[in-house]
Amino acid sequence: MASPWRQPVTRRLAGIVVALALIPEAIGFSVIAGVDPRIGLCASVAIAMTIALIAHSGSALVCKHRLYHGLAKPWRRALCGPAE
Repeated sequence: MASPWRQPVTRRLAGIVVALALIPEAIGFSVIAGVDPRIGLCASVAIAMTIALIAHSGSALVCKHRLYHGLAKPWRRALCGPAE
């Protein structure tokens, strides 16, 4: 396990890697949906920032997939709270 002073560095690096992996995904989905890829990139950045500010890391992936697949009602329980 990494020492405590290195954890912020490794977490930032992990965040950068995930953000870079999100770029082709957003472009691909926007092309499939017939939307301008810039809109797909802006939407993915907006949802990533919202999740980073509101959700904890354990629910970020679940929340993202709930929103992408329409399984979460908009703004319900501070964006992807407990299921009904």
